[in-house]
Amino acid sequence: MIVGRLTVKHQIIDYEKQSDFNENLRYSPWNGLAVHRPVGAINRIRGVVYPVVANYRLQKRGIVHKEPTGEKTF
Repeated sequence: MIVGRLTVKHQIIDYEKQSDFNENLRYSPWNGLAVHRPVGAINRIRGVVYPVVANYRLQKRGIVHKEPTGEKTF
């Protein structure tokens, strides 16, 4: 039984501002709702390691991290 279909068109990001925006994002599974946050010892370690690695990566590029607001347009 098919409930629905989702079609996502391929997007080419080749503009400097878009590329910079994407490169400056940090992934964290803890940014979601509390009920969806990871559990367990390994995930608690990931919660410490991910921000350290992300900060190191941004620091090497000379960038100060700012969370996206959703208001950015390209």
